[in-house]
Amino acid sequence: QTVQGKVPLIVEYKLDVPQTKVCELGNELLKKYVDEYNGVYCIECFHPLALLWYKKHRPDVIRGQLCMEYWKDEQYKGKVLYLLLSYLVTNVATRPDFIAYRYLDAKNLSRRLCRAMGALSVTWTIKSRKDYQDVAKEFGIKTTTDNKAMVEEADVIVLAIKPIFLDILISLSLIIIFIEVESL
Repeated sequence: QTVQGKVPLIVEYKLDVPQTKVCELGNELLKKYVDEYNGVYCIECFHPLALLWYKKHRPDVIRGQLCMEYWKDEQYKGKVLYLLLSYLVTNVATRPDFIAYRYLDAKNLSRRLCRAMGALSVTWTIKSRKDYQDVAKEFGIKTTTDNKAMVEEADVIVLAIKPIFLDILISLSLIIIFIEVESL
């Protein structure tokens, strides 16, 4: 009841295992919530199965693919699946409405190609003004002389909650809700 439909919500699914039961449960909760909330929301997830589930069962819900260059992280090195995910190969099947890529990997060729072809480009958790300024252009963000962000062509950027970014966060009006299910 706090936001009462006044701001859009981002719902992030955490799928540690390849099953979509959490999507079914989350969808039921969201349907009840949205009836009372009366606002818009989108879902996002690192695992493409969640996007596939929503594409099939709830095509009306905006879907976002969270991604990063997994192959840079020790725990994912040598795993073909994560290499394919890094290059957004599953987007052929999932058809996300937006791609939320880690800002440290802004130069990823697949992300840049998707953006050049018109995909909505989003990034996540920038923690300093310098990092923000370094990647703003990659994600379609213009800055004014006083460094307030201006969103270009519907591209948005998700920033960490830090006082120096408060004015940007308020202007974006985003609330992030995490749905995490450890075991079903």
